Amino acid sequence: MPQQQPAIIANAARSEVGQVSPIQSLIDRAQTLGQRVDWWNTAMLWALAFAAIAAMAVGIATWMVVTRAKQLGDVQDELTLNLRSQVATLEIAAGSTAKDLLILQKAADDAKAAQQRVETDLAKQQELTANAERSLLELKERIKPRRLTDKQSADFVVVLSKLPNTALKLGWTAGGGDESFKLLQQLMPLFRQAHWKVPETTNEVSNHFDIQVTGIALLIPGPEGSDPKKPEPIAMIQLNPAQATLQAAFKAVGMDLQFQRWFHTAEGMPELVVGSKPNP
Repeated sequence: MPQQQPAIIANAARSEVGQVSPIQSLIDRAQTLGQRVDWWNTAMLWALAFAAIAAMAVGIATWMVVTRAKQLGDVQDELTLNLRSQVATLEIAAGSTAKDLLILQKAADDAKAAQQRVETDLAKQQELTANAERSLLELKERIKPRRLTDKQSADFVVVLSKLPNTALKLGWTAGGGDESFKLLQQLMPLFRQAHWKVPETTNEVSNHFDIQVTGIALLIPGPEGSDPKKPEPIAMIQLNPAQATLQAAFKAVGMDLQFQRWFHTAEGMPELVVGSKPNP
C-alpha cells in the first residue's frame, strides 16, 4: 500500500499537469489577442482623430473655397464694371478723336489749298520778275552804248588797211545823241590808223538834223537830180572796192552797214553817218 501511494500521487500530479497546460495556453492566447485588440483600438482612435482633423480641414477648405469664390465673383463683377466704364470712356475718346481728326484734316486741306494759292501766286510773281528782268536786260542792252573792244578795234583796222588812202567824210545824226557821237569819236582814230583820209577833228564832221539813220549808213552821192526821198533799190547799188571794204570792216565787228543814195555832190565823196542805236 505504501508503495502504491507515491505512484497514485505521481499519476494525479501528471493528470493535473496535463489539465493545466491547455488552460495556460488559452490564457496566453487571450492575453495576446487582448493586446492586439488594444493596439487596433488605439489605431482606430488615432484614425478617428486624423479623420476628425481631416474633416475639419475639409470644412475649413470648403469654407475658404466658398469665401474665395464669392470674393472672386465680386472682383470679376467689379472688373467687368471697370472694363465697361473704360470701354465707354474709350468710345467717347474715340469719338472726340475722330472729330479732332476731321478738324485737323480740314485744317490740313485748308493749309494745302493756301499753299497751292501761295505757290500759284509765287509762280506768277516769278514770271513777272523774270519778265521784268528780261525787260530790264533788254532796256540795258538798248541803252548800252556801242563801243568796240580792243580786239574788235584791231580787226576793224586790219580790214580797212587793205585799202589805204581812201577818202571818206564822217557824220552823225542828232537823233542818235551822245551815244552816236561817242561811237564816231572811237571810229575816227581807227580810220586814221588804217591810213584812211578822214576828218582830223570832230569839228569837221557833219551833224545831221535832216536825216534819220538807225545804225550806221553810208550815204552815196547820186547823179545830178538824185532825190533821197525816192531811193533806188539797194540791189541796184553797185559797191566799189572802198564801199565793199567798209562793209567788210563793220561786219568784222558785228555791225551792219546800210547803203543809201544821197544828194549829188561835186566831189562825189561818200559819207559815213553814225545814227541811233538799233534795237537788239
